Amino acid sequence: MLIALLCMVSGCSLLQEERSGPAGSTDFVWDRLASQLTAALTTKDEAAYLAGFTGAAVDQQRIFFRNVAKVPFDEVSFQPIGRPDANGQLKVAFVHRIRNVDTYAVAERYVWTTQTREESKNQWRMTVSHVAGDTAAPRSYYPAPWDVYDDIEVASSANAVVIASAANAALVKQHSGAAQKAAETNLALWSKNVPPGTPTAQGFVVVLEPDRKVFDAMYREGSQDGGSEAGVAIWFNRHVDDAYTPAPDAESEEEAIRKGPGQGVSRIVVDTSTSFFTAKGNSPGVPSIFEHEIAHALVAPLSGTRRVPEKWLVEGFAQYIEVVNNPQTAKALEAALQGYPFGGHLPDDTEFEDADARVVAASYALGRLAVQFVAEKYGARKAFAMVIDQYTDPRRDVVKASIEKATGMPYDEFEPAWEQWVRAKIPAMGAW
Repeated sequence: MLIALLCMVSGCSLLQEERSGPAGSTDFVWDRLASQLTAALTTKDEAAYLAGFTGAAVDQQRIFFRNVAKVPFDEVSFQPIGRPDANGQLKVAFVHRIRNVDTYAVAERYVWTTQTREESKNQWRMTVSHVAGDTAAPRSYYPAPWDVYDDIEVASSANAVVIASAANAALVKQHSGAAQKAAETNLALWSKNVPPGTPTAQGFVVVLEPDRKVFDAMYREGSQDGGSEAGVAIWFNRHVDDAYTPAPDAESEEEAIRKGPGQGVSRIVVDTSTSFFTAKGNSPGVPSIFEHEIAHALVAPLSGTRRVPEKWLVEGFAQYIEVVNNPQTAKALEAALQGYPFGGHLPDDTEFEDADARVVAASYALGRLAVQFVAEKYGARKAFAMVIDQYTDPRRDVVKASIEKATGMPYDEFEPAWEQWVRAKIPAMGAW
């Protein structure tokens, strides 16, 4: 099949040196290299792994190999994406699945600079002299912690894998227990309120990083996602097992929904220089940020599209999970609503990106109060059902229908009823 595909692309103008065996062989040298490196990773044979690299790439990949060996993977492999170009640039997927965390395998994308030489008659060997992230790809998920850090610290528990630079090993020791507890709390609340068998993540990767530049780039170098958030849950597209490429982004939304989840895996990164980790007194603290970000990761397996629901639901649900068992945190977060000019409408997506930090804080709180309104008036299971419906299919008509199904009232009546409830709860809110 691979030969046929290449013939379609290049008219069968295959060079013999692209093969690792005699003329007519289908054993392409880049596939053989990928298989050798995969076998070395799997057996943890460092010498065999480094034999595939030359020059500065040897030291770089020694770090990669030793870091990856510390992560509890169930699956690792290198899969070439196509063939090398005229300059020897080969795109490669590092396909992996972390134990007790990943619902599906995912792929981080690299670009290898390769050289091929003839070692004996008709026997060719490829090596790699440089490795970089394929940041031109829409979602390369580069760099991961094993690319960033000279040495990593990893703590694994039943539902959490906490990672940091070895230089910040104290952070892992201090906070890995809180990450596991937050995962247990979220999973218990989820299982209590959703039908059996509802897709959800069962484990979570949490990267602890105090340097803002490193935080902004983690898993998303070259993106424009850096902002002011204290934490982020980055959803990964699942890797398609029978192809070299990730699940396509160009398919129609209806087709994506029919096929089922396109995601299923998240990576959480938190900025440990923020007040969640450093403030004294009334700060919501570490459990709060962990529960919020894990709530985002919980619902990743529900998403059948490349879009997420409106932000009032996305952030509202995460904050609801964060505060449902912590009224003191809820009260602290509602401070942004005191005197806030409230127009009685759900916040739109632009308000979550507003330059005014108070508008952003108020939008988060109002989104949460919308979810909380449904939970308190109609039951938590109704609220969770609304969340599930919107993540499964975030189209606008489905959003309205999910609210109507949860509350039993027409959508046009929902916002006025919610506004009345919010104003009774927070009398000091202002008028628009």
